Amino acid sequence: MAVIPGYTELECVNKMLLLIGEAPIVTLDDLVFAEGSLARQVLQEDSVTVQQGGFYWNTLTLTLQPDISGFIYLPEGTLQMDPTDPASYYIKRGSRLYDAENNTYVISEAVEVNIIQFLSWEEVPEVVRNYITIKAARRFVTRMNPDRIKLVYTEKEELDAKAAVMGDEVAHNNSTIFDNWASLDKLNRDVNPVRRRFS
Repeated sequence: MAVIPGYTELECVNKMLLLIGEAPIVTLDDLVFAEGSLARQVLQEDSVTVQQGGFYWNTLTLTLQPDISGFIYLPEGTLQMDPTDPASYYIKRGSRLYDAENNTYVISEAVEVNIIQFLSWEEVPEVVRNYITIKAARRFVTRMNPDRIKLVYTEKEELDAKAAVMGDEVAHNNSTIFDNWASLDKLNRDVNPVRRRFS
């Protein structure tokens, strides 16, 4: 039961509702029915979970400058942050950088960091949206109507969709999945092998 590429978030929510025998909704702006609200919540939760792994499409390197008060604010949607300097002690606390060595938010220098950023549904590659939808649908149906789980995606379909995400990642990194153990580990844990010390 493959997801049609290009599904919008609304279409994915409606597909999840259909799997439990509920009528579709017409907008995500006013979710008055508990089932629709829960379906979207599960979809968004799994989107965050998957994106936290860090991929070529949501990982970037930035140089962040302190403001007039000496605070460094992280970009909106930052899921994880790692300074490029392994000797630094800057960590993510809320929306700001924190100097864990000196126990202060006041930072007097620019800091270069690697960031994993949460992207909106439309910005996520289709192959990843497919995986998130299958993952979310299985969890949603299990929670709402376990008797219908045999009518939805199989565990193999979820694993195949996950493998497709990894294949896309490997292709963009110009490597093979067997180049290192970290890549194999990522297949099982949704973790970016390049980003090792996130706070």
